[in-house]
Amino acid sequence: MKSINLIIKHKGGLHARPAGQLVGVSGQFNCNVELEYNGKTAAVKSILKVLSLAIPEKASFTVNADGPEEESAVTAIKTFIESLD
Repeated sequence: MKSINLIIKHKGGLHARPAGQLVGVSGQFNCNVELEYNGKTAAVKSILKVLSLAIPEKASFTVNADGPEEESAVTAIKTFIESLD
């Protein structure tokens, strides 16, 4: 399992548009990806679950990936989250 802590810098937090894009990014990889925030966990393959976390701007959260392409998935998600402004 590969994990990384990230901070969402996007002004609206992880709202619908970036959440949908995140689902698309994570769906490219053969592994399970989850976000952890504020004591809750959500599978990134479901936009509704990602939105249910309600991750606001400047919040720290954890990305966990488990599977054959976990390293690539975490790297791609990190790049995506850091590109949001």
